[in-house]
Amino acid sequence: MSKTSLTRELRTMEKDQLIEIILQAYSAGKETKEYFDFFVDPNPEGMYKKYSDLIVKEFSRVKRGHRTKARISVIKGIIKKFMSFEPGAEYVTELYLHAISHALETEKNIYFTETLSNGIKKLTTEAFTYSDRHGTARLFLNGIENVVKAEKGTKYFRRMIRDCVADSLNGAENVSK
Repeated sequence: MSKTSLTRELRTMEKDQLIEIILQAYSAGKETKEYFDFFVDPNPEGMYKKYSDLIVKEFSRVKRGHRTKARISVIKGIIKKFMSFEPGAEYVTELYLHAISHALETEKNIYFTETLSNGIKKLTTEAFTYSDRHGTARLFLNGIENVVKAEKGTKYFRRMIRDCVADSLNGAENVSK
């Protein structure tokens, strides 16, 4: 069913029918319940804490030999789900920065696969693009600068992040010309 046909169907219903459908959806699944709980009582700080902890948990997945089992698809999914609550661009930008920062911290002690390293590069580009579109680019750039200066990861990984941001900045400048 498309959004348009759902909208059309919902417009034909009475207020009591809509309330009943919302209550059924609330009871039907954990994700829907979480969405409505945030809708009724928005707590972006609490939601940020929950999703940043999920990112830390994903990065802490390791196997023997100090090799990571972290999945970039899961990390991107966590950020995407957090965005779906619409907590504000500042919180989303901070979550992106948290993911990049934690990747740097983890990479210093645990071997990253090429897939995960490339995924972090793409995540950094996505974070810049998001922050640029939503007016939080200064927050993002200051955060990246602080993360790189803190020397959390290896020189190679910090350089990779710095280069990725520089490429994104150059791309953004070329688009605006």
